[in-house]
Amino acid sequence: MVAEHQQKLTEFQNYEKTVPEKRRAFETTLRNQKPTAWTTLELHTAHSKQGPPAPAKPGAKLTINADGSVLASGKRESIDLYTVVGLADLGGPITALKLELLSDPSLPAKGPGRADNGNLVLTEFRVEAKPLERPDAAFAPVKLSAQEATFQQDGFPLGNAIDNNRATGWALAPQLGRDHAALFRFAKPVSGAAGVAFDVQLEQQYQAAANHTIGKFRLSVTTDPNPKLGTPLTAEQIAILDTPEEKRTPVQKERLRQMYIAQDPEYQRLAAEAAKTPPADARVLGAQDLVWALINSPAFLFNH
Repeated sequence: MVAEHQQKLTEFQNYEKTVPEKRRAFETTLRNQKPTAWTTLELHTAHSKQGPPAPAKPGAKLTINADGSVLASGKRESIDLYTVVGLADLGGPITALKLELLSDPSLPAKGPGRADNGNLVLTEFRVEAKPLERPDAAFAPVKLSAQEATFQQDGFPLGNAIDNNRATGWALAPQLGRDHAALFRFAKPVSGAAGVAFDVQLEQQYQAAANHTIGKFRLSVTTDPNPKLGTPLTAEQIAILDTPEEKRTPVQKERLRQMYIAQDPEYQRLAAEAAKTPPADARVLGAQDLVWALINSPAFLFNH
């Protein structure tokens, strides 16, 4: 038993020597899970109109707030088209756009839609862009290659908003009265030496129920090559990753090591095997065997 335990202990010790290298690879994986840095578009215009079909009429009143969000007010309609123009200069190719649908006390049931229950249906979402150094150039359509949402109503997934079909859309019931977000990745990054101008259109054509238009929203962009809406990392974990390795405290280093060990089943298996130490005195085993034999003897069982 001692020889077997020594072999298992050696296996564990040899594996433990590889942990620093494995931990560094694990840290690289964690860095890819860090939250995306988003920059809110600097909006210049935001307007709405009811239509198509033509002739279009003025739709909801859209107000641009200081935080870059847009709030709809005024008469509610079941058909509306929001168009916003905003600028961004991030110093690199822009890879994705985020649409936030925001709750607000002024909206029915706090929104984020204008339906009585706070719901909405975004039937089509379109993005166009042009480099700012070419102000006379026309906006060019941006192909959206993928999408991700914090929530999608059954039968109303986010993909419906970019399928070129006004009969389908993205909706949020029953998770109403709270904020939601959608991420749209660009098939090809867009860029401009002086920044990029975006023309974003949010079409709302749902007519099966009344007033399912957007109440409040905000648009942001990023240069992250792997954009995401959220992160599984905690604030503490992000702080450790943002600290250079040579400047981390012993507590931070141990925390990162424990994070690695927690997801390494081979380390856990070897450590558990190595922890099974034999008795220090072989006579303990002899005593155990003797007691087992005695209590299972015919005479003992007969008398008890």
